[in-house]
Amino acid sequence: NNINVIIYTKDTRELQILSGADLISPFTRIKEDYEKLKYSYAVLELLKKLTVDHEVNERLYNGLVRILSLFETSDEPPVVIFGRFFLFFLTELGYEIQLDKCSVCGRTNLGGEDLAYNYGMGILCSGCRKEHLESYYISSELFNHLICLKKSKNKIKNNAAVAEMAVVFMEKYLIYHIPDFKGIQSLQLFN
Repeated sequence: NNINVIIYTKDTRELQILSGADLISPFTRIKEDYEKLKYSYAVLELLKKLTVDHEVNERLYNGLVRILSLFETSDEPPVVIFGRFFLFFLTELGYEIQLDKCSVCGRTNLGGEDLAYNYGMGILCSGCRKEHLESYYISSELFNHLICLKKSKNKIKNNAAVAEMAVVFMEKYLIYHIPDFKGIQSLQLFN
């Protein structure tokens, strides 16, 4: 639920005072759809585990409300909607995934070829991937899907398996950069 609450807090007392609460959106369609619920929990888990309690972040809050609204109203697959949020979230945390050019030779226009990603360096073109340690294989289909997510194109037409691979890639990327993060547990719970 998205709610608006008025709460009075004091550091000197254990119980805080809640003086009012209004329901903004109950997100009923999310609660009726297994896949939407699964990815909604994943969004909330990322926010809970990787943001600082009581720290105001309006962009993340607005992103959260937007993604939950999309889960509620969109007929796009929930895994694609989650993928968009995941890329946004990584960028907001300061861990934006670099996809624009090969991190070694600087070549752009990487679509249509099999690539690799080195978590410490970035994307590697088909030529440079042979010379450097590969953290994750990026098929041309997965690369195109990630580009579409990054550019927020509407109605991505990739298959579900590619969308799932994108989520796995981003999760492993985050695990590499934040060693205390052990993955998105809610995605495993729902499988």
